[in-house]
Amino acid sequence: MKNYKILLVAFIACALAGCTQIQNLMQPKSPTRTMKNFVEASQKKDVEGVKKTLSSSTIKMMEGLAKMQGKTLDQTIKESDAGENEYKQAPEMRNEKIEGDTATLEVKNEKTSEWDTLYFVKESDEWKIALDKSLEEIFKKSLGDWKMPNFDDSTTDGDKPSTEKKP
Repeated sequence: MKNYKILLVAFIACALAGCTQIQNLMQPKSPTRTMKNFVEASQKKDVEGVKKTLSSSTIKMMEGLAKMQGKTLDQTIKESDAGENEYKQAPEMRNEKIEGDTATLEVKNEKTSEWDTLYFVKESDEWKIALDKSLEEIFKKSLGDWKMPNFDDSTTDGDKPSTEKKP
């Protein structure tokens, strides 16, 4: 019983002191937690950590865009974390909404002070950021009936993604 009390006190002290690994274990898997993990990985320039927070379709999209620029995905992620795009701290977040295997989270844009909707999908029982879906929704608002280009390797035009509208 004495060991239990010592462990409990140590656990609480560490949690209050900000031990992020223990805090991550205490928090349930959620889109908000995924976003926080993304920001932490970005701040540390942890390419693998960033990729772990992204959906498979986002990874495919980013690989396609990187290939078009003659770069690797890792290079693209490193460059996107540089300078003004780097998060100094986690942005304000609100209104997490989960519907089955999809979710949304409003994230405050520091430059415009507006709330942007970020989309998530559940893959292998973990929430992943669906940047492809987020971008698609932004373009739909601006351009109407628009679909994200297909970034699969099976495109007919070699290195360029298909811009055909999906049915």
